[in-house]
Amino acid sequence: MTADGAIQAYNAQGAIFSPTHPTEPNWEFCIGCLWEFEVDPTNFGGVEQTGIWRGSEAIGFWENACEAGSHAAVLGGSDDHDAGQNASEISEPMGTPTTMVFAEQLSVDAILDGVRSGRTVVKMEGIEGPMLETQLTGERIGDTVFADTATLSVVVTDGVGTTLQIIKNGAVVGSATVNSDPFTHEMSVEAPAEGEDRYRHQLVSGIDVRTIGSYVWLRAPIEAPDGGVPDGGMPDGGTDPGGSSSGCSCRIAGAPDYDTGFFLTVLAFGAWYWRRRRAS
Repeated sequence: MTADGAIQAYNAQGAIFSPTHPTEPNWEFCIGCLWEFEVDPTNFGGVEQTGIWRGSEAIGFWENACEAGSHAAVLGGSDDHDAGQNASEISEPMGTPTTMVFAEQLSVDAILDGVRSGRTVVKMEGIEGPMLETQLTGERIGDTVFADTATLSVVVTDGVGTTLQIIKNGAVVGSATVNSDPFTHEMSVEAPAEGEDRYRHQLVSGIDVRTIGSYVWLRAPIEAPDGGVPDGGMPDGGTDPGGSSSGCSCRIAGAPDYDTGFFLTVLAFGAWYWRRRRAS
């Protein structure tokens, strides 16, 4: 079986495939680190910023995959192999980085759906790092918002002193100093005449990326042959099943059609519990 075939088989079983530390060169302590397979990046469900191998190279790998058509979410993990017992120069504590996922409920399926919908944020320094929550107004299905014009906004908490970067299609198009808690920023964006644009936010201190949000994609509503908009302008002729106009990367605000409350899920909850026990 080819690598592409294996990835497709994982996806067919409901799994999410994510390359881990894809840009770290092979060396004595990691003979299989480097991602050397030529595969279709649109089959990636995520790209992981992992342990000490995270950084600009891994982010660049993810950006290149998105440029090639992938809608992969950003993910993070410590790459700890010893349950936190043997910290060393090539490992970091569990939960560093930490992936935040916004899910409809606390279940495996809901968390996987949250990742597939791009509702993830990675705190590179662990659970105590700064948080950002992105929203893009308009009708949303999965990780894509359908609107001619939309408002891109973000709320930053615990981030005073960092710099917020607004990123469109892999390029920084704006920045702001985070000088309050919470800190908010918004701007108006327009959908391209054809295809899609992608937007995300990240927080940096100097050259260090501290928090990364997944992309949300923006497309113009699909028009019917007579010039009208078919059934709400969605590609399948339907409307956003959640009834929400939010395009956030990690949280949905104001979704009146949901009967179930929303939960912010921390995938590295075990790391938090372990640290509490160590501190006690």
